[in-house]
Amino acid sequence: MTAIDECGPNKSEHLSFVAPQNGTYYIGVDSTSAGDLFHAGCLYGLLCEWPIDRALRFASAAAALACGVLGGRASIPKLEDVQQLADR
Repeated sequence: MTAIDECGPNKSEHLSFVAPQNGTYYIGVDSTSAGDLFHAGCLYGLLCEWPIDRALRFASAAAALACGVLGGRASIPKLEDVQQLADR
């Protein structure tokens, strides 16, 4: 997944788009917990003894889902949702 920052329609807004490898785009609302969830997702994958590319894909999915919800704690996604996005 890659993060892309773009200016909004009136050049005063700042929108963030997260694009997984399959080309699906998500509009980022709040990135407050994205870094924490990326690290947690990566650690989870490594503790599960997944290959590094799978662990990073899982971590990126967790961070992407977190960006779609306002707030820190409220943006923590369910494990099943992260797995579903990571497996696309």
